[in-house]
Amino acid sequence: MNINFFKATIVTLALTVSSFANSSLITHEFNDGDSLAAWSVDRTAPDGFEIINNELVMSLTGPVHPTNTFYDTHGMNLDIGQSNYVSIDVFIDKDWINAERYGGVWAESFNAADVTTGWPIVEFSGISGVQAWDNGGWQAFTTNFITGEFNNFKLQVTSNGVEYSLNDTVFYTDTVVDTQYFGKVFLNAKYEGNDFSVRYDNLVYGTVNVPEPSTFAIFALGILGLASRKFNKQ
Repeated sequence: MNINFFKATIVTLALTVSSFANSSLITHEFNDGDSLAAWSVDRTAPDGFEIINNELVMSLTGPVHPTNTFYDTHGMNLDIGQSNYVSIDVFIDKDWINAERYGGVWAESFNAADVTTGWPIVEFSGISGVQAWDNGGWQAFTTNFITGEFNNFKLQVTSNGVEYSLNDTVFYTDTVVDTQYFGKVFLNAKYEGNDFSVRYDNLVYGTVNVPEPSTFAIFALGILGLASRKFNKQ
């Protein structure tokens, strides 16, 4: 199929359906030349955090911290205002087979009084697969990911709680933590002795109100992003 025709079709459909909902989303495509000046270090600065070939690449190297494993988590964070939706594409490398925590996306959650209530995480582990973290620890995992490809990790505040999704499929919902919005997004990974890099693309955040058609609109735009990658980035 001609990619331009495909794009036009998907965009038209997405815009038509999304007209039924009130949403405000911001997308960072990490194109060559884009600025990363708004990002700040979280815990320990990664060895590399740069845009390469229209992707964001975060690199981790040693050594491990001599006294406190808290600082073996390397990453960067970005202020995202008061968002109820965060998603990003993460490349799951075929070599990520060790019992280690590789790349993922974190958020800082807040209640209505603007007090921090938690740090939900969707992250890839070489043993468990894609896993969910809430204030009670690691709660669930899914193996429905594709190695050697970009996979979409998503966190969304809904009337049911915070939903954790992989490739638009919810695999865990936190119904306990009082979350009204996300104030920051974190791109973090843990260094456990082996050097590696995490490839990210298409960070999307903002507010989405539910009337269900809006969910399809976001899904359609996700399809468009993946299609564009296949035609333009391979």
